[in-house]
Amino acid sequence: MAPSAVEVDIQSISAYGPARSTVKVDKPLDKDEVRKMDEYFKASLYLCLGMLYLRDNPLLKEPLKKEHIKNRVLGHWGSDAGQSFTWIHMNRLIKKYDLDTLFISGPGHGAP
Repeated sequence: MAPSAVEVDIQSISAYGPARSTVKVDKPLDKDEVRKMDEYFKASLYLCLGMLYLRDNPLLKEPLKKEHIKNRVLGHWGSDAGQSFTWIHMNRLIKKYDLDTLFISGPGHGAP
């Protein structure tokens, strides 16, 4: 007995099927866009670390001193990198497709 169209469709999305992409890419990101996202990602991580560890001199306009560093770290690195990565890519998709979307990320746990 031949498999029905529904069975074939279910098999095509099986986790045990051949490796494949479910994303249809019209063209890869150009190098300039990747460079800009990478720079933005690094800057956002710098800001996260600055909020976590520094009390003063966040742009390091002078050599780092003991009094610039917080006595006690409240918060943790935790999800900062993942939050930044997700925000960057969601923002890119929102702008690319002109989506009426609001990216909401947790109740304040994503940054120190």
